[in-house]
Amino acid sequence: MNLDFLLVVFLSIPALWALRFGLSALRPALCLTFFLLFLAPWPQAALADIYGYRDKDGFLRFLPAGNDRKSGEQSASTGKGDPGGTVEGIIHRASMLYNVEPPLLKAMIKVESDFDHMAVSRKGAMGLMQLMPETARDMDVSDPFDPAENITGGTRYLSLLLERFKHDLRLTLAAYNAGPERVASCGGVPPILETRAYVSRVMRVYERYKGKEVARRGDTAITAYKVREH
Repeated sequence: MNLDFLLVVFLSIPALWALRFGLSALRPALCLTFFLLFLAPWPQAALADIYGYRDKDGFLRFLPAGNDRKSGEQSASTGKGDPGGTVEGIIHRASMLYNVEPPLLKAMIKVESDFDHMAVSRKGAMGLMQLMPETARDMDVSDPFDPAENITGGTRYLSLLLERFKHDLRLTLAAYNAGPERVASCGGVPPILETRAYVSRVMRVYERYKGKEVARRGDTAITAYKVREH
């Protein structure tokens, strides 16, 4: 466990204790903190089992050792274990079912949730592909935090957007982020800073994943989407 995080956790005990029980309780809280930090028999193995990091929104997260922020992405790229149960396997099945490129799905998952299947946005979007509750219902997703359901539902929704916007990738991504009706009403990528940044970022990550896929397969047999400036 990172020592900085351990100190933050334990040094917050006296402050919280004093706020709850008053300054008279500060001394016992300090004694307890001193004991936990320096006298308690912490097994080294237990400390090594957990580590912390600060995510992109500034929140502290604690994970088991060997499971970092890229664990989902690593699983997707290596396909270890049961091929049908990994993120890679789920993406492959959804790709075949709805005729959507795997590199595009990986890029969207990377940008939407950074491969965190428990991710929840401030607006309430959930899971790997950040499905809004109404979208999850429309796509028959009962558990948006289940990777298979989320990716399958998200891919189905993405395929409908691709069809509606005639496989124009920029319009499709804008619709996924800002809503299809808003894109249709303005006839292009809406002049929303967040949406324009989202489209650009997904496109960059998509090109990176597509390059890796081409290098792996040794050919260029990947579906081409329309890419226009809007």
